[in-house]
Amino acid sequence: DDGTTREIDVVLCCTGFKGSFPFLENPDQDARDLYKYVFMTHGDHTIGFCGIVRPNVGSLPVLGEMQARWFAKVFTGAAKLPPADVLRATAAEDKCMHIQSRPLVSHRLGHIVDFSKYMTDLACRVGCKPSMWRLFLFKPRSWLQVMFGPFVPSQFRIHGWGAKPGVFEKTVSEYPCRLFINDIITLSLMYMTMKPTCYFLSLCGLNSFKPVF
Repeated sequence: DDGTTREIDVVLCCTGFKGSFPFLENPDQDARDLYKYVFMTHGDHTIGFCGIVRPNVGSLPVLGEMQARWFAKVFTGAAKLPPADVLRATAAEDKCMHIQSRPLVSHRLGHIVDFSKYMTDLACRVGCKPSMWRLFLFKPRSWLQVMFGPFVPSQFRIHGWGAKPGVFEKTVSEYPCRLFINDIITLSLMYMTMKPTCYFLSLCGLNSFKPVF
């Protein structure tokens, strides 16, 4: 508005990008064709795709970190991948589930995953999912936070491979709010009602309702 002019060489419109891997046999790698969105189902398993998917909610960096922890465990020989036929079958099943759960957008948002469900799945493979019984017996305050507080990724540093004691407790101590007895009672009733219901629905073939805890 003040009449200022500038000489511009390029105007870059950040309208998105197309993922391409020209150094691979299949440069247009679909994340859904990977085993758990990380490993190729054939060939070299020393390549891991960490951060290729995006969470529907939550943080991309912590999701990528969890993928990297799993990749590091496999790469160093501390964990093994299933046989190739299991890799392919699992990837195909997960891709089918992705399409069924997002029929209108799956074709253009093939890189979206359910944050809490996927993080918990990876944590089981890394071996860092918190033991609820150990927390209940020895750290009841942390057990309450994991059970009834927000989904905090630092819970996957409490136990197991790559544990960092104290990180979760420090994180929850900085919450802007606290759990109160009324919240715990309400959430307990919801949990005891919803989990059996969701488990029953998963037994009826609705696998998307299967509880992650």
